[in-house]
This record gives sequence, C-alpha cells and structure tokens, in this order.
Amino acid sequence: MNPGNTQKAQAVYLTTMVNTASREQLLLITYEIGIRACRTAEAALSASNAEEANHSLQKGQDVLR
Repeated sequence: MNPGNTQKAQAVYLTTMVNTASREQLLLITYEIGIRACRTAEAALSASNAEEANHSLQKGQDVLR
C-alpha cells in the first residue's frame, strides 16, 4: 500500500469513527486530542522548540474551549 492510499484509508477510518460515535465517545476523542497536544508541547519545550510548543499549547487550549 502506498503512502497516499494509507493516508486516505486513515482519513476514512477517522471520519467513520467520528460519525458513528456516541456523545460520550466524542468527548473522549476530544480529550485525547487535547492530551496529545499537551504532550507534544511538553516534548517541544524539552527540545527548546518554542514555536511548536506554542502551536501545541494553543491547540490544547482550543480543545478545552
């Protein structure tokens, strides 16, 4: 499978997962996105990558809003 097909398959899977999820599952998915953004920000701060840290922290804040 080439990378283009893999990305398309992942996009279809994610779309299906979101479209068929219950309210509770959607909330969990949202929190997982926020947690992942915070972990990415933490790693970026450790690597002294302020731009990536800022972007990730903003994404985490957007999730909480």
